[in-house]
Amino acid sequence: MRDDKDVAAADIASSNLVLWGDPGGNRMLARSAGRLPVKFAAQGGAMGKHRYSADKHVLPDYAVWDTAGAKIVLAGFCNEDWRM
Repeated sequence: MRDDKDVAAADIASSNLVLWGDPGGNRMLARSAGRLPVKFAAQGGAMGKHRYSADKHVLPDYAVWDTAGAKIVLAGFCNEDWRM
């Protein structure tokens, strides 16, 4: 894990990146925001035609996807020490 300011071009070319935050606080998200399926705004966000208000919705820290059942079986948030 590293700060957005420490991600090098070689990391981008050779790795799958997991980005946290929003374009206002993460340089990597700001750089690629126009190419992502999720759109960020101060009042909320959007995924495709679905809109979500920031005062009632957040994305979880993790989600476990059941590929056989095509559904999320567990999702939630970690504490400040990144523990469940």
